[in-house]
Amino acid sequence: MDDIAFIGNELYALIAGGGCSHGNPNSPAGVYLVDRQHGKAQLVANLSAFFAAHPAAHPDPEDFEPDGTLFSLVAVHRKLYAIEPNQGRLLEIDPENGDIRQLLDLSALPWVGPTAMAYDGVFHVGTLSPLPTVPGAANIFDITKRGKIIDTDTGFTTITGLAVSPQHGLYVLEMATNPGLYAPQTGKLVLAKDDGDIQEILTGLTFPVGNMAFGSDGALYLSNFSTFSPGQGQILRVEVSSHED
Repeated sequence: MDDIAFIGNELYALIAGGGCSHGNPNSPAGVYLVDRQHGKAQLVANLSAFFAAHPAAHPDPEDFEPDGTLFSLVAVHRKLYAIEPNQGRLLEIDPENGDIRQLLDLSALPWVGPTAMAYDGVFHVGTLSPLPTVPGAANIFDITKRGKIIDTDTGFTTITGLAVSPQHGLYVLEMATNPGLYAPQTGKLVLAKDDGDIQEILTGLTFPVGNMAFGSDGALYLSNFSTFSPGQGQILRVEVSSHED
């Protein structure tokens, strides 16, 4: 499971490890409705089948994943939106009937790996960057619900999480910010300012991979040590409200 989203009381899960290419031919990559009472899940949208029927415009033949590597899921106005890094696609899913519509295909760009996503009137979509990492090479694209890029924030390195605060501040989680191969203790939480500045909030993180979210207490919750041995992972609670005063 890579991400979850609620529409009302209904819980939806984004599953990235399904499909033939992941050794799970009977469990496709897709969006599933979770029955929390009985511990079951029902397929709502078969994204493995969608990728096979609707190829990306310019897939990378050296790093192509037929079933995708789905990463982020958000709910907006009773629709679900998923981002897929390997093929570079932003998808709209109607959970009522399972219809899937591609809003944007980013595969025509040099590979960017769109990973994290948040919505605040537009979709904010953060990217990774090719290895070896070049600090500042990753971006945040602002994308309308019609699939048009209207703005680009630059200066990031490996974005793995985005969250919008109640005060509309855009917080960015970076897995690593060093040049070359990803290194521990180089991850960061930053605030993307409206004037283009990037304010550091928390540094020294180790591979904070995964989406983050604001709790009802106003604090921001994020992961740390996400790719280490079992039992070493952390969930961090970060007070960020003072940074937007």
